[in-house]
Amino acid sequence: ILVRQYYHSDIDPTARRIALHRVRELQSRYPALLQPEALAGAFSTLPTDVTLVSSQHLQQATHQSPAKQWLVVAGWPCQDFSTAGLSQGMTGRRALLLHDLVRIIGTLQ
Repeated sequence: ILVRQYYHSDIDPTARRIALHRVRELQSRYPALLQPEALAGAFSTLPTDVTLVSSQHLQQATHQSPAKQWLVVAGWPCQDFSTAGLSQGMTGRRALLLHDLVRIIGTLQ
């Protein structure tokens, strides 16, 4: 799949470094599918805290790359869903990040 633009948002600095390393590795393996211009602004266009990503940020991103399709990949802490944790489910503080993901996807539609 040709990637026209890549954006990354993660509050954890270690996760950002790992993502940058991995995307560079993918770029070296698949240069025709992940060209250097696809990474322009990849780690600076969106806020690192996904809860702060606004519709204005997403409009800026879509303006930079007017792609017709978006692939959103996300993960969030699972402690609120785990029986090993407090089992707070969707009412847990960490689980609330799912609401931000739904909001972001809704904005992109």
